[in-house]
Amino acid sequence: MNQIINMAVRILLRQLMRLGIKKGIGMMSKRQAKTAHAQEMTPEQQRIAAEQSKRAKQAMRMARRGGR
Repeated sequence: MNQIINMAVRILLRQLMRLGIKKGIGMMSKRQAKTAHAQEMTPEQQRIAAEQSKRAKQAMRMARRGGR
């Protein structure tokens, strides 16, 4: 019985961690405000922001791999 409870808790915690990592990375890359803020940026700033967003997504993928 204890093994079943541990398995269920591990599954739930893994999903919560994945959700938290995704939300945290999303906030850091400011995905939600990208469209409104993109109009105020110069092309150079837009390029830098796109690179940072790409790095944030790569970090999220690596964090997921590390959790396996």
